[in-house]
Amino acid sequence: MKKRFSIKGNTYACNIHGNSESLPYLLMLHGFMGDHRAFSHLLDDLAKICNPITVDLLGHGDSDKPANPAKYHEDEQISHIISLIQENDISPLFLYGYSMGGRLALKTAQAAPELFTGLILESTTYGIIEDEKRIDRRETDKKRAADIKEDFKAFLNGWKDLPLFASPARVSTELSNTYKRIHAEQEPLALAAAIQGFSTGLMKPVTKNDQNYYNPVLLVAGSKDQKYIAINKELQQILPKAKLKILEAGHRVHLDNPGDLAEEIKLFIEQNSQKMDWKTVKEFDDITFKKSNGVARIAFNRPEIRNAFRPKTLFGASRGFPGCTGRSIDRCGTAFRRGTFTERREMGLLFRWRSKCSGQARL
Repeated sequence: MKKRFSIKGNTYACNIHGNSESLPYLLMLHGFMGDHRAFSHLLDDLAKICNPITVDLLGHGDSDKPANPAKYHEDEQISHIISLIQENDISPLFLYGYSMGGRLALKTAQAAPELFTGLILESTTYGIIEDEKRIDRRETDKKRAADIKEDFKAFLNGWKDLPLFASPARVSTELSNTYKRIHAEQEPLALAAAIQGFSTGLMKPVTKNDQNYYNPVLLVAGSKDQKYIAINKELQQILPKAKLKILEAGHRVHLDNPGDLAEEIKLFIEQNSQKMDWKTVKEFDDITFKKSNGVARIAFNRPEIRNAFRPKTLFGASRGFPGCTGRSIDRCGTAFRRGTFTERREMGLLFRWRSKCSGQARL
């Protein structure tokens, strides 16, 4: 199912490839010059153990394509991904990112760790520590942006021949051609802005002293990609629950060795997720009230009017938790806002609290 979301004035294209209440969600973030199609060949396999969601990142695919590099700053994109997750009410979930998408996934998990059960990073860096190297990388990405705008076809020819993308494995011709087509169909001005605005040289690096994510992490690198093997060994020391898997591949593990990568992802999700068998506790007109494994979940159920709420909706929600009404909700530590935790939006309401008797609940 393809959906479009407006987030802070930017439209994102999102594809939801499963909606089973008993399976966890997996949000997948592609790399530079990619879009949701980069993961299409993995989806059937992954859908056996999760609900995959692919999104076109800003400047890519069918999402908005601003030409201003400031629009791609990490703080902007992190807030967009968090809003996307909260608007779809799919947390806690697994987050997967490749290369540029991996950097965004890593920084999003650092900013809002409570949203994620596990993190999967393919060929991802944690940033650049040294000031001189950060400046050099910014200059490199500035030149790449200029090359993209001057002659995009020539840039693509040079990009595909970078040693970084050499593979020890035999890559499917069909997948390789799909990848080339995805690259060629992107908008050059947006790519130029993206590579400057979200340059690794601008990204605030994640260090052991300031890292903020303590859930399991799967790091994946290709056997021929020695640079990122070394980077991920360092990243393994930064993230407390990280494990590194090296697969026969170059930088693009999902392209070079999709079978082994899918197996590693499935194993990681199976080992770190608790299947939720949601059962209805009580029927309400405006909401659904279900429980599974000690977790209670209340959700709006008025799709015909985009889940707009009314006093009856709130009354039903409060009845879902005997004793948790009015002031007693506040005593349970309610986070009660119209919209997300960080901003207002036009529709929906989010409760999140932890009570002694009910565990975590969300609306």
